[in-house]
Amino acid sequence: MFKRKSNNLISRLLVFLMVLMTVLSYLPAGVSPMVVSADALGVSSIEDHMNNTVSYYEDNASELDDWEIICALVGAGVDIHDSSKWTLPDWNTDTSPVGSDASKYGTI
Repeated sequence: MFKRKSNNLISRLLVFLMVLMTVLSYLPAGVSPMVVSADALGVSSIEDHMNNTVSYYEDNASELDDWEIICALVGAGVDIHDSSKWTLPDWNTDTSPVGSDASKYGTI
């Protein structure tokens, strides 16, 4: 008798959850009691963080020797060819054979 009641209760609970999730899926994106703007929380924007990071590198790292940093700065819109700010390394491009595919670069 207990098993029948628990199965019935579980079935009703699952049906209720399925109906609730279906109804909630039709709500517009962003409708939630937890929605608070970033300005209200005092959180800086991504552009502020990006500008702070670029300023850090301009003030502390004039010699760029890491390709990931170089790509990030270029992605942030920085002119890395400005020799008054940046010193770029001399990459040894002779180690990569001409016409090799991208999978061979990882093994060099």
